[in-house]
Amino acid sequence: MAAASRPPASGRSNKWPTNLSICADLILGMSQSEDSVHEVDASFGSSDGSEHNGKLNIWSRDPVGQGLYLAVNVAIATHPLRLSVSDAYNLRFVPEAIDGTDPDMPCLPPGPTCAKGTAIVISVSEDRKSCVVMGFTYLNKTHQWQKFKIRLVFEATIRWEPWTCSPVGTLVDFEALITSMDDEHTFEAVIRRLSSIEANTKSLQQALQMSSPAVNRAALVRQARAAGAAARGLRQPSPSPSPSTASGTSGAASALVDDTVQTGDAGPSTPPARKHRRLNASS
Repeated sequence: MAAASRPPASGRSNKWPTNLSICADLILGMSQSEDSVHEVDASFGSSDGSEHNGKLNIWSRDPVGQGLYLAVNVAIATHPLRLSVSDAYNLRFVPEAIDGTDPDMPCLPPGPTCAKGTAIVISVSEDRKSCVVMGFTYLNKTHQWQKFKIRLVFEATIRWEPWTCSPVGTLVDFEALITSMDDEHTFEAVIRRLSSIEANTKSLQQALQMSSPAVNRAALVRQARAAGAAARGLRQPSPSPSPSTASGTSGAASALVDDTVQTGDAGPSTPPARKHRRLNASS
């Protein structure tokens, strides 16, 4: 089996608050069994009519039969697409008479695939009408924590017009209807409920080892220094003058001082001390 993509495991299974589950019509196919644990080919649909294939892990004493099942609150990870059911009794089998295999018999219409969970917002669109949430969900002892990522979108209707997504880094709880999947295997879902739980989730992001956007601190420091210099009116120091330039400058300054003394433009100065004459006793 493939190695699990999850945070580092400790001595016990710690439960993080992020999770994702779906309610859907699952079509189960062939299975591989080992010690009452069955890995079954499973698929479910989305609103755009496409079908999404994955693996379902389930514990059961007997192999699970093929067919259509109603699944409620089944844990799911999206990268890779994998589902987990703790017991076969959590699935409701749809009889063949109404599962659609017989065209002459009535069948149940396909229901929408509903996703619900708790995750962290990792990106938000410019108009704040869509966001991408990510987290880890616990499947079973074999696969443990697996990654999920889903894009949540508000419908362009009057009902959802005043609503906007939470800022990046917010822990949110949501319910949404899965509509499609993009080229990066990320589900897109229309929001039916979105609630903010916590804004400061740095410790949770570190515990889940969720990557944060890279920050160019060197550029920030340069911008801060430039802004401070502009505010204080400081300029870069000019290079020291050469000897020839310095002598020329001092000569010009001396001429300017002489000219100032001659023209009388200089300010008041202390007069020179007077010389006292000694009077001879004879005079």
